[in-house]
Amino acid sequence: AHRRRHHRRRRDTNVPLEMSARGVARFRGVDDLGRDVGTHEEFWLKVKRGAKNADGKPLWYAKGIEYWDAIDADVDGVLGGFGHVSAADARDSIRVLRDVYGATLGARRASGEKATVLDCGAGVGRVTSSFLIEYFDE
Repeated sequence: AHRRRHHRRRRDTNVPLEMSARGVARFRGVDDLGRDVGTHEEFWLKVKRGAKNADGKPLWYAKGIEYWDAIDADVDGVLGGFGHVSAADARDSIRVLRDVYGATLGARRASGEKATVLDCGAGVGRVTSSFLIEYFDE
């Protein structure tokens, strides 16, 4: 019996979990078509053993190189068209910040104490420049 394959991205967030003999959690992953790629150790061994280009680099990187070669080398290109934080997004983020830390921030400012924040994003400072800079000293 022939099974029809559906080429859709996996939508669930349940990541299969294995326990090694030493009791260490090992996560299994899937590729962009939802196919099992095994644990991260198994995945990288497959990449290492897989086909290579003339320079000896694994062909696994070819898709990534093709993608980035076609993207504009500016903030908007690198961030997939999200090079800015919308006004609504900044407004709602400020609202959450005030709801959670409003009294603390106000008390610190009133006492002359510096308010410090750490933006742990992986971007280019959109959140910091959109609203954090207005509420924190450092």
